[in-house]
Amino acid sequence: MAASNLAIQALPDPPASPTEVLSWLQLLNSPEHNRFPSVDFSEDQRLFEYRRGEPRFSLAAASWPCYAVAYWDTLRDEICRLFDTSSGSHNFAQWLLEYARETHPKKYKLPIGISAALASLAHDLAQGLVTPFHMAAAFGIPRLVEHLKMRGATINTPGILGPPVFCALVGPNVLETGFNPENWMDVFKSDFTPQRAEVLEYLLTFSPMCDFRYSIQNALEWEYSNPEDDDGLGLVSFLGLAFWAAASCKKPALLEGMVRCGAEFDEHSILVVHRARDCMPLVAEQRETFRDVLETLISTIIHKYVHVGSPFEFFEDPQLQQLFVGVMEAYGAKMSFEPRDESIEGNQDFNDAIGACIREGQAFEIERMKVDPRFDPCMLIAPDLDEDLSETLLHAAVSGNQDRIVDLLIGAGADLKAMDEEGRTPVMVVETAKMLEKLYRKHNADISEIDLDGRNLWHYACCSHDLSILEWLCQNDPKKEDSMQTFSFSRDESPLDVALASIRQAPRFSCVRDAELPRRLVREMRECGVEVHTDVDVHGAVAWGSADLVEGMVAIGADFTMVDEGGNTVLHHLNAMATPELVSKLLAILGPQPPKVNYDSQTPAEAMIQNILDIHTQFISQSSALDFQPSQATLSPETFRELLKGEDLEFENDAGQCLWERVCAVIKKRYTGAMKLSHKTQRIIDSSLNAAILSLSNLGVVQRYEDRRKSSAIAPLVGTVEQGPTPLTTTPWFYSLLRHCDESLLKAFYKEENVSVLLINLLAGEKWETMAYLAQTGLPLDTPYEFYGGRSCVELILLDEHLGGVEKLSTILESPVREHLIANPSVIYKCLIDDQKPETPEDLEKLQLLLEAGLSPNPSLQSGQPVWPLLLATQHSLRTGTIRLLLKHGADPALGPGGLNAFFILGLLPTENSDGALTVMRSMIYVLEGRNPPFAWDCEFKAPTMNISVNMLQAVAWSGRSRMLQLLLQQTPLKNHINDSPSRHKNTPAHTAAMRGHVECLEVLAAEGADLSCLNGLGLTARQLAELNGHEAACLAIDRLIEQYSSEGL
Repeated sequence: MAASNLAIQALPDPPASPTEVLSWLQLLNSPEHNRFPSVDFSEDQRLFEYRRGEPRFSLAAASWPCYAVAYWDTLRDEICRLFDTSSGSHNFAQWLLEYARETHPKKYKLPIGISAALASLAHDLAQGLVTPFHMAAAFGIPRLVEHLKMRGATINTPGILGPPVFCALVGPNVLETGFNPENWMDVFKSDFTPQRAEVLEYLLTFSPMCDFRYSIQNALEWEYSNPEDDDGLGLVSFLGLAFWAAASCKKPALLEGMVRCGAEFDEHSILVVHRARDCMPLVAEQRETFRDVLETLISTIIHKYVHVGSPFEFFEDPQLQQLFVGVMEAYGAKMSFEPRDESIEGNQDFNDAIGACIREGQAFEIERMKVDPRFDPCMLIAPDLDEDLSETLLHAAVSGNQDRIVDLLIGAGADLKAMDEEGRTPVMVVETAKMLEKLYRKHNADISEIDLDGRNLWHYACCSHDLSILEWLCQNDPKKEDSMQTFSFSRDESPLDVALASIRQAPRFSCVRDAELPRRLVREMRECGVEVHTDVDVHGAVAWGSADLVEGMVAIGADFTMVDEGGNTVLHHLNAMATPELVSKLLAILGPQPPKVNYDSQTPAEAMIQNILDIHTQFISQSSALDFQPSQATLSPETFRELLKGEDLEFENDAGQCLWERVCAVIKKRYTGAMKLSHKTQRIIDSSLNAAILSLSNLGVVQRYEDRRKSSAIAPLVGTVEQGPTPLTTTPWFYSLLRHCDESLLKAFYKEENVSVLLINLLAGEKWETMAYLAQTGLPLDTPYEFYGGRSCVELILLDEHLGGVEKLSTILESPVREHLIANPSVIYKCLIDDQKPETPEDLEKLQLLLEAGLSPNPSLQSGQPVWPLLLATQHSLRTGTIRLLLKHGADPALGPGGLNAFFILGLLPTENSDGALTVMRSMIYVLEGRNPPFAWDCEFKAPTMNISVNMLQAVAWSGRSRMLQLLLQQTPLKNHINDSPSRHKNTPAHTAAMRGHVECLEVLAAEGADLSCLNGLGLTARQLAELNGHEAACLAIDRLIEQYSSEGL
């Protein structure tokens, strides 16, 4: 910073001399004050005594900053020494504490005791939270700030007083306010000196972060308040302070620099501008500068937030808009200024910005931007995201119903006759009758203009089905007779044609509920004596389902006996909106012998079903809002029966298809799985089809098909294995149809492979009630199908990752399908207890759900099915979790084929499963305790291939499971059978263990009282059997055990 730029700060009167001020600084730099900043009673006493001996101390601390800039050359060394803390000096801290006590006594100096604020300041100084750089900026000493920055001071250090930029904005008063002032007046109390402005300019050259926000306890005490702030506490941008600083020192560039470094515009910035005059009285010269800075604020800030497609949301608040414009008017700030933001530098960017402001309703932005030299009220703007065509500013404002902007644009010269790319004037894109009234009455708009295709405003009102605009036209258009008879060039359509056809163009408007608009138009034509042209769309009129509309059109010359190019009469165009009165009226118009079928041999009844599906589904692919519903009506059974008279019920087409087959063909063709219908649309279609099917059933059509074809009525609706499933079978009306079908024919259908397609669709659609009905009427869920890869429906539920899963199973078990599912224990246990895969937590969850739902853990007793879950869970790979679940729910360990139960299986498992098997056996023993009648522990299993019977002890001894053998002998009555020999060779458990060479088993048997010297059926002892089988260790063990227990007298 050049010396010539240093402005001189006002000095006290009379001022101290440079020599005197230098002596003050030397006093503050003395070693006496180089001590750690502490605030306590002893320090307070020490300072009291020091001040008595050196009365200059307090004066020096409080006064020297006033002379720092004026006497800089003389004071430089001592000031830099005072602010140098790099060597660990504490003189700076001691000086600042004394300065705070003297200049802010209410906060830092109490008559009695220690100030908490002073103690906090001392702590912050010791922790480095208040630095010399912060205070140099606050006091506005430019050369000192430069010196400290060159010595490494950090520009963005936040500190307890905020960053250095904040300190420069607030000044020395920052010691009073901190980063959390109580109110606005605190931060505007000090005069903003030119020296602080110079410090700010210097700091801004380093691009400091200016997006900090400080808090003001009563930030919302002024007019505008934000209810989302708690207790009035507001987080405030630096921008308000920057505005005040720039206005005070006549330097608008300060404001621009703060914005460039990130200062954000918020509601508090507006409040600062609004109340700045109250905080800082302005003379005439200052007022002019203030206005210049305000215009800089508008230019720099507002343009920053007007980017294409993202205008500043803050300005959507009408109260703030009014406040902002009011501030501009109060200060005489002009709205015509040169934009400075690069984001809208080019003409195209400017056009895009204006378009964004219009679409967002930013009226005050348009009021400012319309005075820009680039502004043209008739300019074309790029299309919005939802539009394909460019339009003028006025088109966009009118279609957006931007009332104030419309007035602004017309006042600026916008042309009401200007056309967009389709030749529409702004009047033709109105969305409300209120806007139309405004354009016609206030701005004298011509409402009889036509577009490039010859369409007028009546066409557009009918096309969008806007009854309010049509009503306005009927009451106010002076040329309405001509308007109602205007025809488009390309399609030769009158407004009535468009109104009648709008039911087929549902996605163009949000909701068509009734025929009120075409009825109103026909009524106006009758009153004006306007007749319909000969080719009027009477078939479209019938689709509205209104008898009054038909009657009115007949009165103005419409011919309802016309047949279209497909041979369709008006009856073929009926849909769910039709009433019995309408059908009766049409039948009366057509006479006693109306054509029965169209050129496709289709009767009105099946055509009606086709129309119901078409009106709801044919535009689904075109509509982005799938919830949209063109008609709330559902088919009335009475209306449908009106069309089903005598011969129609018996009619067969050239292919020999009866009425039921043709109806099914229509439904299958129109009701496809690709449709994504809303829940509302789905309910309406299903309700209408249900009414039609019930009517057909009540009239005998369904039964007639079953009698003639000897096939179930559901067969034409169910997909085939080749074609795959259809969505029809998951509908409520399909379930209703099922209940009207012949059960014997249903059972015959269940034997066909195509039933697999039906089942998988029901499973995927979670149609449990329908599935339960099928099972109840004889459909087996355990039959394997080729379509499922040889698996059954039960297997799909339990094993398929897409159709099954724990959550899906839980849902099924809460449905009527539960009893039919658990009636297949053999398949269930085969799926969940499979040796080909390890036991998984998901399998255990499924098993638990099934057992809790009633699946029998002992199905061989309950259903006679040859399945023993415990045996499956114990053989081969031991499934301990499964066994515990089965035992918990009452599984019987004693069950098994030919005496083979779970104990035998456990006893014969490989040794690597010994620990798990031991745990499981202990659990099974516990389950059988206290059983009545008691379990037959001496049961035997006869191996069918060896013709040998063995008991449990022999089985365990054969496997060499010594710990299991010990468990059985100690925890069960089997100790009483320790010497039993059921086999044909009369081998005891000891013989079996010796023959196998299991020394540990021999030791257990001997300890529990087994006779090792008894003879088997061949007259051999256990030792002899061990010797014959080459088990020398077993021979030695038997000799030792016999000697041991003989000597003990056992």
